[in-house]
Parts: sequence; C-alpha cells; structure tokens
Amino acid sequence: MQPPRQNTPLTPPITDAEIDAVLRELDKVQVSPDLIAQREHPRMPYREPVAVVCEAGDWPGDVVRFTAVCHDLSDGGLGILSPVFISPGTLAVITLVTANGHELPVTATLAYCTKVREHVYKCGAKFDIPIDSVAFSSMRRAG
Repeated sequence: MQPPRQNTPLTPPITDAEIDAVLRELDKVQVSPDLIAQREHPRMPYREPVAVVCEAGDWPGDVVRFTAVCHDLSDGGLGILSPVFISPGTLAVITLVTANGHELPVTATLAYCTKVREHVYKCGAKFDIPIDSVAFSSMRRAG
C-alpha cells in the first residue's frame, strides 16, 4: 500500500493555441433559448486563468493543484477548460481574480467534465455560495 501523494504532478498546462481553438469552437455553439431560460443565473464571458485545488485519487488528502482557464461565469457557477479530468461531484476551491485585482477563492462542486480534445476538458461547476459576478464585469473579453 502506497502513502497518499500530495500535489500530484499533472500533464502540461493547456497551450494558448489550444485555448483559443477550443474557445472559438465554444463560441460557435448555439445555445437554445429554452436552455437559457432554464438557467438560474445568466452567464457572461470571463476568459481568465483560474487556480484550481481539489482532491483526486483514492486517498483522502491526495490534492492536485493546477491552472485552468475560465470561459464563462455567472453568480451561481462557472465553466472552465481544464488540463485534467475532474470527476463530477468533486469539491474544488477555485480562485478567481476580480476586475480590481483581488483574489476570490470560491468553493464549487463539479457538475460535469467532458473531454473536448487531448488534455483539454470542458467542465462546469456550481458555487456552494453564489457570488456577485458584477465584480468581474469589466474583465469581459471577446472570445
């Protein structure tokens, strides 16, 4: 039996070219008006790096830390592009940066994680406590 690993090394971060390609693909996807109406919180573009810390593996306390790229944000959750698969139901601490430069760590539960290409996963997470996404509104960038 092996002891738990701390800060498990991961695959290389997603390259800027991969991020741009995936974001262009996501921007082309048409979301149905019915789905938009069902959402609890409206989404806004937020194309910034975020720090992610979550448990992984079979050992309690086996923690991974990595940088992902956020692609959209709402008061209730966010969508990220991750270099690794994160199991739905995983609890994570995701650190966002507000428009005025303050770091905001939020606790979120992963709702889904889908592979979009090698070492790139589109994940959605729901915040345990809603945030005020207005603090991020001046950081909007076109995809």
